[in-house]
Amino acid sequence: REYCAQQGWPQMKCLDLTDASFAKDYQAIVTDSCCAQYSRAYIHHLLNCKELLAYSILTMHNVKVYNDFFSAIRKSISNDNVVGFARAVLGSNKCGA
Repeated sequence: REYCAQQGWPQMKCLDLTDASFAKDYQAIVTDSCCAQYSRAYIHHLLNCKELLAYSILTMHNVKVYNDFFSAIRKSISNDNVVGFARAVLGSNKCGA
């Protein structure tokens, strides 16, 4: 993760916002997102109520994450560092582990 951060590559972390541990978590999913004004607790509530707004918010967030990720890929290609990028990402981003 430190190597990814040094290179300016996106940090990915999986959150299961349906988990009860997020019921009183009032921080944003991430601070630099278009969805930063929505707390984890609010999205947790929306998901538990099966409210469609939850899926819209999460989709907007995920699109930003994908855009940042592909931007980092393009940057690594232009810097001739695709192998380093791949190793760093595959070694540091473990969802559900």
